[in-house]
Amino acid sequence: MLRVDNITVCYGRMGARRGVSLVVAAGEMVALSGDTLAVGAEFAVIDGLDAAGAVVLYERDPATGDWAESRRVEAETPVEVGFLGQALALQGDTLVVGAPQTRGNAGYAQGAAYVFERDEGGPGQWGFVAQLSDETAAALR
Repeated sequence: MLRVDNITVCYGRMGARRGVSLVVAAGEMVALSGDTLAVGAEFAVIDGLDAAGAVVLYERDPATGDWAESRRVEAETPVEVGFLGQALALQGDTLVVGAPQTRGNAGYAQGAAYVFERDEGGPGQWGFVAQLSDETAAALR
């Protein structure tokens, strides 16, 4: 277990919810913007798919300085061994999440970046906006 500024990140499973079982590598990838912290959980098991990955979002209470988990985000269509959350960028209301092993139409792991926006899908939500990937095998040559 690792504790930093009122945030505890644990090795191992963080519980199951709606088919999501998070395995966190001690906050191996984190991104901070204002009072929002994103923690990559690239080994999260989503709907039985090993290492599909997810991101856990925390919000800091400006009055107390305490951090609390606010949301978990995942790919619209989780991919086994996609490792979503292995790379993160957070600025304001935009979160970009890398999934380096996501398979494309060519059938091999070419990776993808997923874009989420705060309040997309309703207040307090972090909704999926876009998946960015190169779908052509020629681009990898």
